Amino acid sequence: MLPAEALVDGPFDTRIGSPTAQMRLLRDWGRGEVVRTFPAPWSGFSLTFDPAGTRLAASHLQGGAVIWDLEGSVLQRFAADAGHVDDVAFSPDGSRIATAGDDVTVRIWDAGTAVTELVLRGHASKVWQVRFSPDGKRLASLGIDGGVRVWGGLGPRR
Repeated sequence: MLPAEALVDGPFDTRIGSPTAQMRLLRDWGRGEVVRTFPAPWSGFSLTFDPAGTRLAASHLQGGAVIWDLEGSVLQRFAADAGHVDDVAFSPDGSRIATAGDDVTVRIWDAGTAVTELVLRGHASKVWQVRFSPDGKRLASLGIDGGVRVWGGLGPRR
C-alpha cells in the first residue's frame, strides 16, 4: 500500500490517479469505478495530470518519466542520465515537465519532444520534489536533506 501522498488530484475533484506496483489507475470516485488502467512495467513515486487534464505523467524508478494520454497510449518517454526519478511536474502551460532525481539534478524537458532543455545543479543530495510556480517562471525543488531551492529565469519559451 502506498502512502496517501502518492495520490494526486486531477483538475476535477472526482478524478484521481493512483499509482500501484503493477499499473496506474485513473479512477472516477464520483462513479466509483476505474476509468482506465495504464500498464506500469516500472515503479514510480509520482503521478500528475497536465493542466488541461488530458495527459498523465509518471516518474520512473529506473530513471526517466513517461506521459500517457487518457486512453492509455504512451505519448512520450523521458530518459534521465542516471538514478531514479522521484517526482515529475508539468509547467502551468503543459509544454514542459520537470523531474527530480537521485542524480542530484532537476531536469526541465520539452513535454512534446522529450528533449532536455535545462539541467539544474545545486542540491547536495538527491532531489525529492519539484513544482513550477503558477506563472511558470520559477521552479522550486526539495532535496531529501530538506534543502529547498527556487530556480528563476524560466520565462516564456522561445
